[in-house]
Amino acid sequence: MLQPRDPRRWLPLLTFLCCACGPLRQVQAAPSLVDTMDGSAPVLRLLPAGDGTRVVRQVIDHERYRSGVGSEHVLLRTPAGRSAHLGFPLPSSRVLSELGFRADVFCSQAGVQLAVSVSLPRSVDPQTGRPYQLLLRSEEPGRGGEWEELRFSNLPATLDRQLRVARSGSDQGLDARGAYATSLVLIAPAGENATSLWVDQITVVGAVPGGPADAGANPRRDPSAEVPSVEFPRIIQWQGEDFGALQQLGFNTVGMSRPPLPHELQAAREAGLRLVCPPPPVSEPAPSIGAEYEPVLRWQLGGYDSADDLRSAVQRRDLLRRHDSSQGRGTLMAAGLNPSRSSRASGAVLLERSTASGDLTLRETGVWLQSQGRAVRPGTTLWAAIPTQAPQRLSEQARGYGAPLSADVALPYRTLMSLSSAALSSGAGGLYFKSHAPLTQSGGSSLERRLSLELNNRRLALMEPWVVGGKRMTAARSNVAGLTAVVLRAERSFLLAPVYWPERVGLDGGVQPGGPVTFVVPGVPESADAYLVTPAQVTRLRHKRVTGGLRITLDQLPPEAVLLMTDDKRAFSQVAGAVRAGAEQAAKLRKDLVELRLGADRAVNESLRTVGVDQEGPHPLLQQASAEHAAARQYFTQRRWGLAYEAAARAAGSLDAYEAASYRLVVDDVTGVRTGLEQSATMLPTLAWLRGRIQREAPGAGYIAASGFEDLQRMLASGWSHRSLDLDGVEGAVSLSPTAAHSGSYCLRMAVKPGQGAERAPRVFAAPLWVESPPIEVSAGDVLEISAEVRVPEPLLGGDGLLVFDSIGGLELATRIEGAPSWRKTKLWRTVPVDGTVRVTFALAGVGVAEVDSFAVRRLNLKQGPAVASRGPRPPLFPAGPPSDLPRSGNAKVR
Repeated sequence: MLQPRDPRRWLPLLTFLCCACGPLRQVQAAPSLVDTMDGSAPVLRLLPAGDGTRVVRQVIDHERYRSGVGSEHVLLRTPAGRSAHLGFPLPSSRVLSELGFRADVFCSQAGVQLAVSVSLPRSVDPQTGRPYQLLLRSEEPGRGGEWEELRFSNLPATLDRQLRVARSGSDQGLDARGAYATSLVLIAPAGENATSLWVDQITVVGAVPGGPADAGANPRRDPSAEVPSVEFPRIIQWQGEDFGALQQLGFNTVGMSRPPLPHELQAAREAGLRLVCPPPPVSEPAPSIGAEYEPVLRWQLGGYDSADDLRSAVQRRDLLRRHDSSQGRGTLMAAGLNPSRSSRASGAVLLERSTASGDLTLRETGVWLQSQGRAVRPGTTLWAAIPTQAPQRLSEQARGYGAPLSADVALPYRTLMSLSSAALSSGAGGLYFKSHAPLTQSGGSSLERRLSLELNNRRLALMEPWVVGGKRMTAARSNVAGLTAVVLRAERSFLLAPVYWPERVGLDGGVQPGGPVTFVVPGVPESADAYLVTPAQVTRLRHKRVTGGLRITLDQLPPEAVLLMTDDKRAFSQVAGAVRAGAEQAAKLRKDLVELRLGADRAVNESLRTVGVDQEGPHPLLQQASAEHAAARQYFTQRRWGLAYEAAARAAGSLDAYEAASYRLVVDDVTGVRTGLEQSATMLPTLAWLRGRIQREAPGAGYIAASGFEDLQRMLASGWSHRSLDLDGVEGAVSLSPTAAHSGSYCLRMAVKPGQGAERAPRVFAAPLWVESPPIEVSAGDVLEISAEVRVPEPLLGGDGLLVFDSIGGLELATRIEGAPSWRKTKLWRTVPVDGTVRVTFALAGVGVAEVDSFAVRRLNLKQGPAVASRGPRPPLFPAGPPSDLPRSGNAKVR
């Protein structure tokens, strides 16, 4: 589906054009770093202050910005007399007179200020044991209420003044030699109400790399380390983490949203990592991209969201061919609206799907990946993006309801593993793991992500020889419904990666059935032996030659296991040796991951009991998981790594079953209500509390907006609108239909049909048709119920279905209707903490017809009663004037 356009990927071309045609604004020196703050995810981080400051909402705002196509908007609640500190990570840069910073800001309060966090590598803070940190503040605060450019320069003089103050209150002498800047800080003052801060382009000039090594604290590693070759990229989206730490998690490539700086190229080289990133600015004479960029695996060209994007990508590709000294380096483009067109501009295409992610089954994701892969030009390299966290807006909604447990949710290991296998089965030759928060953050969610990703990478590393050098065969079927296996063949060896394709979504669909499992694999030589391979052990399996191939039977199939069939002793020895070498760490990861989940599920169980869900005493499945985890710990102590891994895997299965059972107790599928909280076990107590406290009212009470779609002119006058995208092979139309309306005489009819000359329904890679409600006034503390009657007479072809979402939850929390032959009510619940407006969108993503009627938005009353234990105050989430998730491109038409 549609992804926000990322102008940061265009920065090198824009810089080149500016150099050729004249600067767009006066600058003193060529920028060392430019961030337009309108990428795919926010980058500012709230620095801990311990004063009760909290981020209410943080989004990329495509409505209010000064340059590019958006800005980063942060809504803050800060105690009176305090200020919030928002950090922007910088590459470590020496504090020199040439170093300077600029930022375009719009703050609702006067007094916003730029500051820089500086580290003194030769002075140790006795309280932390780390280098002493100073915060240098600029002397020119902002006026507020309008866009303005804040500047900060002459840092050495500011540092000298600040040192004199710091030395007067310190028992030790502070040494400024080797001082380097680590982050830019925006200081936002408190106001009578919440403080809104928009941040647009941040520019750094005069940056010279510096850090502890330059001060003599730590020697550099060998700078002549060779850059490793990468045939199966396992890429992690960079959020400022140390490259060495990412390499230890099993990644071989790092994806950056900006061109790397010299010391980052060196750090990647030393860590043995490759980079995927936008290219640097280029200048004549060619070539201007030299050998220092050897760690870069591919240049990012952006994404295809409009015809303009494609033209820009082709121009950048041609520019790179002239200026890149490494002619063998490839390019990468996100598929966006059209993978076929994207593959014309780039040798590699990234397939990414986040729309309505909580409403998609693994089978549907696999089908979507395959259809995207078939659409690209033959010979194009395919990479698949895999999320590692639940959508950011889901976490925001959970915090808005006051979730008693962590609202920052990591995707479970089983989900990462299943998505990885589904991507490989669809022909992906590389995996790009996406996140919106650093892996190095403290807290259980970040730890769970680190453990899951490292364990998943170990499994992928075992499969790598077959992924890189093998051939994909016909999938092997099993005796279990929904269980198949990806079959890869390399010479005389076959590798099977089982994939369970559940029919249901989320917590209730991820439990792989137990019991004996049988696979029949065609084409395997009669002399081959069969083995069950996990990251911790290799076990010989029973097998038999039957009609159609080799039949393999297992009493129990661990969900992360792969099956190896070979008569090549060398291939078996290589796999067995790799497993033996990593067995201890794999068993530890599996054990620690279960321990983390067990603690979280125990807290879920206790919270469910607190809110009245019928869970008497310790749940039997939790007791079973506890016993299996205890066995895993005992085996690990005895250094029996394989048995420890098996016991921990069984405990994980018990926890999966417990979460599915809890889901069925809490979630009522009959009512059709969707909040987004259904996607995570840690949010089930909040969902149960919310359902229990919603006060049902008489019909007609609490309504703040309603529409029966009876009069087109009145609809247009009130603010209803629709948009259509210019997509290949389809045409869209919106009308009021008098045929079998749900109520009244008319209903809203949305239709997408094949374009003129199309022989069959094309595959739709985005929603061609969007209908948006007028802005609806809402108040702080509201809990909204958004409802509509919908009908999809025939299943839609080639797309996601009818998407219903609001501007609070966005496309990430959309609900999806594929087929509804009779009228069906759909409902969304949303929490709104700040006075503002909300819009509701109906998007038709597929070829066919959908009808909508009886649209309404009402406020739900919460029953008065005791709050959940450990439930804190409900922070507001939604700023006034929310950004819309509708596409904004040159191809959008408004009628």
